[in-house]
Amino acid sequence: MKQIFFIYRDSVVTELAKSILGKSGISTYTMNEVSENFAYLINDLKPELVLVDEKLYESAKELIDASVEDSRGVGKWVYLTENKDEMGPFHLQYILPLKAKTLQADLQYLVEQEPVKN
Repeated sequence: MKQIFFIYRDSVVTELAKSILGKSGISTYTMNEVSENFAYLINDLKPELVLVDEKLYESAKELIDASVEDSRGVGKWVYLTENKDEMGPFHLQYILPLKAKTLQADLQYLVEQEPVKN
């Protein structure tokens, strides 16, 4: 895994993840709010994973759905949720909370998984 795109409601969490993953040479691009279709970023950066927080998805569903649609074929989209029955339009799911000690291994596991949903 070389690069991820992390969309999460709390900048402390995204900066911590960026720091943890950076120590292993993994580039982490982050967003803490969604105010536009950001597919151009995904298409340009080509991250292996795009992690989307359930709370941000709920507040910017139309923009995130458009971003997913406009960047089809680029990376695996992962829904970060506390509800194992929710998946949205995403390929994979990660049940929150994030775990600092196993974050890199957890994400690597997702990279290696076949998408559940397209």
